Amino acid sequence: MTIDLNKFCGGENEIHSYLRQPFRHNGQIIATNGHIIISIQDDGREASTPTKELTDLVDKIFTRTMDTYAPVSGIYIPEAEKCKHCGNPDYQDEEGVCVCDDTGFVLHQNVLVGATTFARRYLALIAELPNAEIGVSVDEKLWQVPFRFDGGQGYVMPMRVR
Repeated sequence: MTIDLNKFCGGENEIHSYLRQPFRHNGQIIATNGHIIISIQDDGREASTPTKELTDLVDKIFTRTMDTYAPVSGIYIPEAEKCKHCGNPDYQDEEGVCVCDDTGFVLHQNVLVGATTFARRYLALIAELPNAEIGVSVDEKLWQVPFRFDGGQGYVMPMRVR
């Protein structure tokens, strides 16, 4: 199974160019949009060369582990909710992009896993990975939560619920 790392990148409209495509570091290919990061063994696919600042940050992120992991397949992830604002200029930025990033779906649906709340769209991405498991904690103040899968690992930022 080849994993589409571009799904984990920021996309062509991302203001930070280093988040737009996967990059190589320490024998791995890494992709991130700043909210989720994934690392797989370097398989020779196209990837950019990161800055030292970025690799230093990645080295800090990939240190946390957890004692308890849950299979993502056992977590209820609701269907993506359709955006009700598409086409309404009151919900577009100055370039005419809807609050849903023109995806047609609500971006900020929440899913609770243990005591931690995640964005539905990131759990859905993790769920596509082979045999994915996510760290489970009773501490809801985590700033990054590890996940692992056949062939790699990653981290996802939880959401703050107000």
